[in-house]
Amino acid sequence: MKQIIALTLFLSMLTACGHAAAEFPTTPSATRLPAPGTSRTLAVEQVSIEHTNIIYYDITGSTAGELRESMDRLRPKDPYDGNRPVDVYTDWHIKWNWPGYGTDDCDLSAAVVTYEIKVTLPRWKAPADANPELIARWEQYIQNLVFHEKGHIDNIVNNYLDMKIAIQGATCSTADAAAQKALEPLREFDANYDSQTNHGANQGVVFP
Repeated sequence: MKQIIALTLFLSMLTACGHAAAEFPTTPSATRLPAPGTSRTLAVEQVSIEHTNIIYYDITGSTAGELRESMDRLRPKDPYDGNRPVDVYTDWHIKWNWPGYGTDDCDLSAAVVTYEIKVTLPRWKAPADANPELIARWEQYIQNLVFHEKGHIDNIVNNYLDMKIAIQGATCSTADAAAQKALEPLREFDANYDSQTNHGANQGVVFP
């Protein structure tokens, strides 16, 4: 069964500052501090974003500078932007198919549209003597980062079935083109969202 991979979206989260208009949700509230001297993996280990697969890369360090250096060394590369290193990498795919795909005698009423979303995040296991303020700062950074990414994710989850509507309103020969056209608002949202939040910097996605 042939499947059409409609789109791969990549998001490059950098630690830049900006002053875009705040038309999207602002930074969430701070996370709870751990008990002093407690060695544990931070809250990011328990991060669960509905409808999303999360992949981690583990970093080390005892200072903000060491964490930044570890991230710079281990963070993923964006294959769609010259393999540029990025702190977090998110991609989503929308796929569709229907009985008789590629023929003039297809059944668009039985079209199936699905999505897959993956997010790659940094993860830090704080040493027992880690500064509580550094722990709080890191956890807030991760929380803000996830908060920003969820804006992209929610847009896909809430609107991916627009492809199905477009397919079922087309013909066997035009259904693919109709679905591709229905993707355009999703791409436009992502571009506008990143522009107006400065890739999350205006929502606190900055470290250190």
